[in-house]
Amino acid sequence: MGVPVVMGGSDGEAQCAQLEQAGLVDGCITSDFDYFLYGGRNLYKVDFKSSGREVENMVNLFSMDKFEAQQCLTRNRLVALALLLGCDYLQGGVNRVGIVTAREIISEFSINDDDHALTILDRFGEAASVYLCPEVKEKKELPTPPPRNMSKVE
Repeated sequence: MGVPVVMGGSDGEAQCAQLEQAGLVDGCITSDFDYFLYGGRNLYKVDFKSSGREVENMVNLFSMDKFEAQQCLTRNRLVALALLLGCDYLQGGVNRVGIVTAREIISEFSINDDDHALTILDRFGEAASVYLCPEVKEKKELPTPPPRNMSKVE
C-alpha cells in the first residue's frame, strides 16, 4: 500500500505527536485524546456508523490551537488537569476533585500562562512543606517564666 510504518517506543500517540512536531505528518488518526498531552496538535477521529449494508464514516478534526483559544488551556496546563482528574498513568486523579476545582487549582498555582505541569503541582509541595517541615528553633527545655502575682480578686 505504500504506507510507512513507524514503531513507537511506548505509547503510539506519543510517537505520533513526535512525528507531527517534526513536521512529518499533519496529525494523528486516533480516538485517544492523550495525543494532546503528548504534544500533538491535530487529532483526527473517525466515527463509523452502520445502517444496514452501508457503513458511513465521518472524520472530525480536533485542533489543539482551537482548544487553547477556547479553553485558555495550554498543553502544560492540560497535563496538570489530566493529573488532577485522572489519566492513563494516574488512574482516578485526586479524590473528589472535579473539573471546576481542578481548573481553579491550576489557575491559583500557575504563575505564567505556560507553567510546566510539574511546576504547577510542585507548588503544592512547597505549600505542604510549610506545615510538614516548618522553620522552628529547636528547644530542649522551656525557659523559666517570671513569677506571676497570684493575689485573689474579690
